[in-house]
Amino acid sequence: MNNNKSQPLAGVNRAETVPTTQAPALCWICGSADSRPFRAGTIQNEINSTSVRISDSAYGQTAALSECKNCFFVFANPIPHPSVVDLYRGMDDNEYHDSSSARRFQMRRLLDEVTAVYPQAKTLLDVGAGTGLLVSEAEKRGLHAEGVEPSRWGVDTAAKVNGVKLLCGTLQENASQLGKYDIVMLVDVVEHTTDPLGMIEEGVSRLSPGGVVVIVTPDIGSMTARIMKRWWWHHRVAHVCFFNQKSMRRVLQKLGVKMVSDRYAGWRLPVSYLCDRMRVYLPLPIISGLLTRMANSKRVAQFSVNINLRDSRTFIGKK
Repeated sequence: MNNNKSQPLAGVNRAETVPTTQAPALCWICGSADSRPFRAGTIQNEINSTSVRISDSAYGQTAALSECKNCFFVFANPIPHPSVVDLYRGMDDNEYHDSSSARRFQMRRLLDEVTAVYPQAKTLLDVGAGTGLLVSEAEKRGLHAEGVEPSRWGVDTAAKVNGVKLLCGTLQENASQLGKYDIVMLVDVVEHTTDPLGMIEEGVSRLSPGGVVVIVTPDIGSMTARIMKRWWWHHRVAHVCFFNQKSMRRVLQKLGVKMVSDRYAGWRLPVSYLCDRMRVYLPLPIISGLLTRMANSKRVAQFSVNINLRDSRTFIGKK
């Protein structure tokens, strides 16, 4: 379903100051009613499926955020759209698809990390599987891999381009079609849902005895996030909640998962993609023009680089 006619978020502004009138809300993780305003809403435009593309570059555009005083989880208050998951059902993202070759490198690196923890693993489930890149790379290693993805475009692209069959919908919607897995991957997905605890809990419930869960997500407690404030690149319409190390560890401990690895996450991205994104932060005409030419250069498009801004984390836990 495509909600391109969704209503814009009311009452938003671009002020950096936190609104003192923001009403307290129950924490999505621990249920505490003791929350405080964290950041003012800065969304200006109508929210639709285009707003939640993976490649979206409207950095600094975020719903109003609250922080739980008990577990330091940060969440949208109010939620910026009545049905966030419906936005993803209608999402397409050809720019993300165009960067697939470089992004596969990250998938291979994640698989290296998790198989080092559980070398006997034979089955894998990828939650929020996008266009099936991780599932495809897992299958190349001989794993029996499955994936779930709410975007119909993502599911279709996975089948037509990457030769991967994904289940269309959310993890909870496909629960009856899923089994138990040695590895459950939640890569850059929990920050997109209004029920992160439910998603992680369902994912952990899918683990076979001794199974491993991998969660990659932005770290709002990182030095980078604190320095960049509202201009942090992870402050985007699509990201409706944020963990730090403490809040994620608390969730996994509550679910009976032992943390075995907690490290900074990195990506591999095309240089042309990065040049295009840098224009957001370097809007001067001369610099912006140079970056535009580099972003559109076929020669530059051949190259990709590793990038680790030390503001996302890879959590690996064992059941």
